[in-house]
Amino acid sequence: MSTGPLSSLGLFFATAASITNVGFDVAAKRALTGRNFLQTTAWIRISVAVLLSVLLAGLWLHTPNRSSLALFRLGLFGTLRGGVLPVLLLSTGLVTASILLYYRSLQVGSVSVIAPLFGFTPVFMLGTGYLFFHHLPSARVIAGVLLILLGSLQAHWKRTMRTPAAAVVAFLREKGVGTMLTACLLLSVTNLLDKWLVTHTDALSYAWLYAVMCALFTSCLLLIPGTAGFFPAANRRRILVASLLDTTVLLLYFASLQYIDAVVTVAIKRSGMVLSVIAGSFFFGERNARQRLAAASVVLMGVLLMYFDLRGWPLISLIVVAFGASIAAVLTARRASQELSDVEALLP
Repeated sequence: MSTGPLSSLGLFFATAASITNVGFDVAAKRALTGRNFLQTTAWIRISVAVLLSVLLAGLWLHTPNRSSLALFRLGLFGTLRGGVLPVLLLSTGLVTASILLYYRSLQVGSVSVIAPLFGFTPVFMLGTGYLFFHHLPSARVIAGVLLILLGSLQAHWKRTMRTPAAAVVAFLREKGVGTMLTACLLLSVTNLLDKWLVTHTDALSYAWLYAVMCALFTSCLLLIPGTAGFFPAANRRRILVASLLDTTVLLLYFASLQYIDAVVTVAIKRSGMVLSVIAGSFFFGERNARQRLAAASVVLMGVLLMYFDLRGWPLISLIVVAFGASIAAVLTARRASQELSDVEALLP
């Protein structure tokens, strides 16, 4: 079904997935804030599985679809043959762990801090790619990694920090950073497994299997004392909104893969990190928005540099944007530090 690496329909689906994912970050943080973490997480995953099951049931009623999806054509047990089941269990088990870490990061941390950290997934994939396939990074990829690291540190840099080590320590001490980096490490493994699973099933069949398996794994959390119970009435609307948005993201993401290359889809999805910084400031009043926006732009340029073999003017333009965003991050950090010093000087 692919119509080329830059199909307009595929680009539309990928862009819509990126924007919707920002909405999910906001909705998930609202659903998780001040609530039971394990219970809320489990019900979001269960709701996503139910929504996708309803969608697939509707597609099954349309007879022509029954031969286009592996799940309908081969049946559940037929789809899981050929080594699919063990890989599926491993992938969704790791994904469930990464989802728990991601949701926990959203609950305790700032959206403007957590969202740009998704840029570390391709960084960790350098290690997992070498471990599984012995792929060695090129100079372009190494440069992208350096930009991602630079932008991440500049998001937390202050004028009082005298050494890079101080910026690293401040970065790692930020709430939610450690858990989110661990989630990205797990995702760097599951991304490789997902590619294999999609090629051995199809995008929509795998999306349903992915959602159902994650729901089964997270449902086990409700057996933990203190987390069991009915659908929490006080948080029901927020959970449903987050689940609906997450389901939409999954469908748009897999739909885009039918029309454009996966590398383009992932790069567009990662561009949403800039919008997430804006959303964090707008919806939750998170501080240092300008500095984090500039730093997120540096991270985004690093991601684009890793994913695309840019040459000529596109490469020069990317370098100029990264350099300008880096300077802006430093200047806004200095201005914020100066303003804070002036306020402290006025205090008795």
